Amino acid sequence: MDDNQDGQVYFYIGEKRYAGNPVEKAGLVGGKLYAIQANGERFALVSLGDVSAMSAEDLEQAGQASGVTKFMRPEDGSWDIKNPNVFYFATTAKIDEIDRCADV
Repeated sequence: MDDNQDGQVYFYIGEKRYAGNPVEKAGLVGGKLYAIQANGERFALVSLGDVSAMSAEDLEQAGQASGVTKFMRPEDGSWDIKNPNVFYFATTAKIDEIDRCADV
């Protein structure tokens, strides 16, 4: 998660391997990064592709160009222990505004 004021929420999806070093076996090499694009109650994961050579600024610009949603300081993400298809995160916004908890 990008926990700045206009933060984007990312999901890395890779494939675990039987061979290779521990990082490769965990599926952390060769995957793709996705970001949330929310429209009301519906959302989609937008592929940002292989971002391994991108800087943080490049990643931010790629997200903006792809129309991903900007959240007010998203943080504290957690998977639901009873439903592995649900991910929760909070937005801490500003002191004088309402905070939100989202589930996707």
